[in-house]
Amino acid sequence: MVQEPETARFDSMPRNAIGSVPADMVAPASELPEKLISILKHISAVKSPPAPEVKDKSALEKIILLLRVYTGNDFSLYKKNTMYRRIERRMEVHHIDKIASYVHFLQENQKEGEILFKELLIGVTNFFRDALVWDMLKKVVIPNRVAKLQANTTTMRAWVPGCSTGEEAYSLAIVFKEALEKTKPNRSFSLQIFATDLDMDAIEAARKGLFSANIASDVSPERLNRFFTPTDDGYRVSTEIREMIVFAQHNIIMHPPFTRIDILSCRNLLIYLDTELQKKLLGLFYFCINPEGIIVLGSSETPGTQNALFTPVDAKLKIYKRSDTITAPELIDFPASFSRCLPESRQNKENCCSTPYQSCY
Repeated sequence: MVQEPETARFDSMPRNAIGSVPADMVAPASELPEKLISILKHISAVKSPPAPEVKDKSALEKIILLLRVYTGNDFSLYKKNTMYRRIERRMEVHHIDKIASYVHFLQENQKEGEILFKELLIGVTNFFRDALVWDMLKKVVIPNRVAKLQANTTTMRAWVPGCSTGEEAYSLAIVFKEALEKTKPNRSFSLQIFATDLDMDAIEAARKGLFSANIASDVSPERLNRFFTPTDDGYRVSTEIREMIVFAQHNIIMHPPFTRIDILSCRNLLIYLDTELQKKLLGLFYFCINPEGIIVLGSSETPGTQNALFTPVDAKLKIYKRSDTITAPELIDFPASFSRCLPESRQNKENCCSTPYQSCY
């Protein structure tokens, strides 16, 4: 709930709040208490757990179809329980008790479809989330990867799918700079990061590199001084770090992937997808990553049934290395939305997978 910027004496804070995360409600400050009390009364009146009617499969299918019409994105392979929870939250905001009524509301309000779309993306992110992971990348993983690059190679490539507003991509760029400053390799290296997300608003925010003063709780004073510039409302990422990253809207399920990747950081995305899609994407990541390249997963994620594709570097920190060989080619099964264009042989699959972005980058 955010105060309407036009009614604020100083409007920068509410505008930044609206720009950083989807607002459930924007209204004059004088109206917010009454609206909050109304929402709390409605929540307390809702039974917990929800009645069976709330989890109506046909209603969920209609919502998925409406989201596809409104946004062009298919949520059919997202975890259903996660979808229900986010839908129920939107129902509470609008005081809607029955999911069938919410379907009707969604049919009449495309704007609500756009808000639900952002709600389902769950763009929760921070700088240097799970500090031990970043320490390991800085002190061990990146120096080892740089040491193994061929003599004629001076550029590493990284991909951060599901980057949201960019904190993870910027964190990776910073630790890469710090790792090189500490190890002082005998030749210069650069890192090109491709950071992608479904949400174009998040991508546009990430490109600006503007963040509130609250990031001081996640970023050390030394890093703030070295890699950020103070602004009236917070901080902006320095030019040298911003220039390392290409932010782009990208649907990981439907669009061809980035390839020849040395480090792939996909943290806390797979947990929202069903098992079938997790398996397909991990197979896709295997083909995107260079031999002995690195993949970093979220704290609650593992390769699961695809563990033959990746060797643990630090299983506790969810850092893995691409396996040299796999004994089960059937583990590779690309998402159906674009796999129909791929030839049958594994070699041709890899060539088809790599072609689109080799010509661009």
